[in-house]
Amino acid sequence: MNVCRVAAILVLCVSVWTGEASAQESSWGVSGSFVPTWTVPGDNPLFAMMFDAESVDISGSEFRIGFVRGRTFGGDWGVSFVRRKLKDGSTVSDVYTDDFAPNIEQGDVTTLRNVEITGVEVHKFSPFGTIANRVQIGLIFGGGVGSSKGDLDTRSISVNQNFVGNRPVITPVETRETRDAKELVFPGNGLVPLGRLELAVAGIIAPGFKVRASGGLSFPGMHTFSVGGVHLI
Repeated sequence: MNVCRVAAILVLCVSVWTGEASAQESSWGVSGSFVPTWTVPGDNPLFAMMFDAESVDISGSEFRIGFVRGRTFGGDWGVSFVRRKLKDGSTVSDVYTDDFAPNIEQGDVTTLRNVEITGVEVHKFSPFGTIANRVQIGLIFGGGVGSSKGDLDTRSISVNQNFVGNRPVITPVETRETRDAKELVFPGNGLVPLGRLELAVAGIIAPGFKVRASGGLSFPGMHTFSVGGVHLI
């Protein structure tokens, strides 16, 4: 084996080792993800309490973009801007019936219009391990705070009792009101807690570049599928 061939082999080995070493070093990068559909579990007492309602029927989509620091074959953490668009026509209900008017539903039904939640969230991806230098399975968790804006159209029903002779007549009374969406989430000051706990699968497409799919809790909602990417520079 001549000197040139030995030198070429050494250069190749050094290049491979350097590439692997750099892939193991922490570096800064950018990240982004998109959630086609997320929902609020209306039958969950915790979520109902957050919206100060008996039942919730809310869905929407989500987009996030931010910066991260991490390693190709390890985890990463970062800070992202979050924008959640709530679907027009979503409702928050607090209705009931009583013995006084058993055939009339009383209370409030609020319909969302042009409502969105924007905020900032700190998050971390912790992989359980890396399979064949190509696939990672792990958890995404994080938290932050956002603010809500838009309109809440509330329809309220109460009952009124009048007497016709000695006979009481009960009639429903309806009122309508438009409120600011900052009152959507308890305690109604416009601030919305954000949180994530998701199971994630990441594919390492190239050194420094991952495509990630995840699903789970994305407070104040849940989603079954999210797709995103991380590019470490």
